[in-house]
Amino acid sequence: MRGVVLFFGMSLALCTARGQSGFEKGATIPTIRTTTNLVIAPVVVRSKAGKIIRGLRPDDFVLTDNGVEQKLFADEVTKQHLAIVVIIQTGAGAPRGFQNYRTFGSMLEVTANRATRKVALITFDSQPRQIWNFPPRTDGLEYAFEHLDSGDPGAAIIDAVNSGIDLLQQQPPTLGRVILILSQAQDSGSSTPPAAIIQRLGENNVAVYSVTFPTESPAASESLNTCSAHEGQAPGGVTSASMPSVDILKRICQETATQLAKLSGGEHVRIENKDDLIGSLSLLREGFSNSVLLSFHPEPNTVGFHAISVTTRSSSSHFVVSSRSSYWVPKQALFR
Repeated sequence: MRGVVLFFGMSLALCTARGQSGFEKGATIPTIRTTTNLVIAPVVVRSKAGKIIRGLRPDDFVLTDNGVEQKLFADEVTKQHLAIVVIIQTGAGAPRGFQNYRTFGSMLEVTANRATRKVALITFDSQPRQIWNFPPRTDGLEYAFEHLDSGDPGAAIIDAVNSGIDLLQQQPPTLGRVILILSQAQDSGSSTPPAAIIQRLGENNVAVYSVTFPTESPAASESLNTCSAHEGQAPGGVTSASMPSVDILKRICQETATQLAKLSGGEHVRIENKDDLIGSLSLLREGFSNSVLLSFHPEPNTVGFHAISVTTRSSSSHFVVSSRSSYWVPKQALFR
């Protein structure tokens, strides 16, 4: 398989209880209040050969938050209950070989693990189109994968991710939140500012995983490109110094699917043809639930965008450490 780029991650979890697998039907989700914030940071460590390294402890890692080293706690996670939104580009920009997603659901095994995974589906071109909001019957999803409508040349990736976050917000906070994108690399036609999608991903604990393919009609797609690094204003209580840099926002406009994965803590795979798809999805499946779960109470705890760096203390040349590069603290989550 060619052109594989991986980004694994961490997600901001504010006041989320560990060890719960879900809520009973009809149960009311309580409002949890606390005097401190907990940032949960899943990290994947692999050997150079791609094997996952297990048995690591908190003192094996160095994590900095805006350049300040943090005191860490850790748990090893191998099975996590997930809510997954699959987002598929069906517009004219998608290569013909990828427009038949008939076997996509079975390759990803999203309908085979009903006990641990809930799955939704969004299709998009210049805007989100079909939306299957976590249907209780998996045969409905299987039908949807086999009967996707074609669309226009647009590829509003950011708008589709924004719609995916809306669906995930309706799910219990005890579920891991994942968005899986199959699309071209660059956004074309979204109205959601890149800074806004970074904030929403960070505040809602969402990790983006993406598989990108070469666009079928790059000229038509480029003509619809509306993404701007200068769009959007800082939300209330956030200074310009606590916003993502213009350079980060530009990269989102230019390499949308890759950068959303890198910032949010998912992983990204580039493929050139349909034959690469099966191996790529197997790689993504592994990343959904295998990690060392680092956590820390951020010091200093400031509102807005936070840049993260994770390394192993030994700096072993035999390890590849993959983690999220940012998270977002909303104003209401600060210490009171």
